[in-house]
Amino acid sequence: DHVRWGYGNFGSNILDINTVPFTQLKVHFSPTDWFKFDYIHGSLQSDVVDSSTIANVNGVNTFDYHNKYIAGNMISFRPWKPLWISVGNSIVYSKRTPEPTFFIPVMFFKSADHYLNRRNNNAGGNAQMFAAFSFRPIDRVHFYSTVFVDEISLRRSRDPEQHTNWFSIKSGVKLSNIVPNTSITVEHIRSNAMVYKHYITTTDYTNAGYNMGHYLRDNAREMIAAIDFKPLWWLHLHGRYTFAEKGADIFDDRTTRNPETGALRIRGINYLEGTVWMQSIYTFRITARPYYRLRFSVQIDKINRQKSNPSYEVNYFRGSNTTFMFGMHYGF
Repeated sequence: DHVRWGYGNFGSNILDINTVPFTQLKVHFSPTDWFKFDYIHGSLQSDVVDSSTIANVNGVNTFDYHNKYIAGNMISFRPWKPLWISVGNSIVYSKRTPEPTFFIPVMFFKSADHYLNRRNNNAGGNAQMFAAFSFRPIDRVHFYSTVFVDEISLRRSRDPEQHTNWFSIKSGVKLSNIVPNTSITVEHIRSNAMVYKHYITTTDYTNAGYNMGHYLRDNAREMIAAIDFKPLWWLHLHGRYTFAEKGADIFDDRTTRNPETGALRIRGINYLEGTVWMQSIYTFRITARPYYRLRFSVQIDKINRQKSNPSYEVNYFRGSNTTFMFGMHYGF
């Protein structure tokens, strides 16, 4: 199944529903209207060959991939009727078989991992922490934000040469029916360099090679402004502007040091350092539902790439272009 954790009308930065689905055990517990608890334990695809399984069968080399798993939990509570607050943590790990400790739903996985690996990072997993809030101070106004923390050191957080502020924060506001039948949404995401990455490829924050958080991955930002208008009950008009920018893609190297400062090269990386890709998209979509089971849609995307990069674009869509899409959906 797909999983989505974190707020956002245009994707999430914890677990995004647009990424590859995976087999999982999922628990949802809500004994009252002010408390919710979610837990998952899933099997991921590592795409890393386990060399111990390589064999030659009838002249053909066969092999298996390393096993890879994710466990995570999120506690959500409402201290005040307009406000929801969520906190949680997760771990991506690789073992021959699933780790029983990580089947304890209320576990703080980073501490458990330190115990299991005897505080040796090379023997452990990749832990993350996150928090989110949703605030509706008045009718028709919704503020929300989600923070994903891969690694951070408060002691070094203000040191320009030593900091490891590896976090992603997404915030937004949605105004509904301020003007009748109209909603306006504004979102912004900032993902610092090195977030979502890990120097051990069997435990990075990916499934089948796709990042499980925000699609832009680390060292990137995205700004979205959208307007939705329903002049008739069966007609929906949508307009959106999206700006996305990505800085240099830096390898998670835990050994090489900066010759000038002596610090590890992965420390002290400036946000959006060395921009390598940038684009703007103007989107207009019309959706018509003449019959409650029947839906038609037409969409136009005008894409302007201020800075192109073949690493982030397939050949067909390289450079600036215009894309037309249309569809029909009938629900049984």
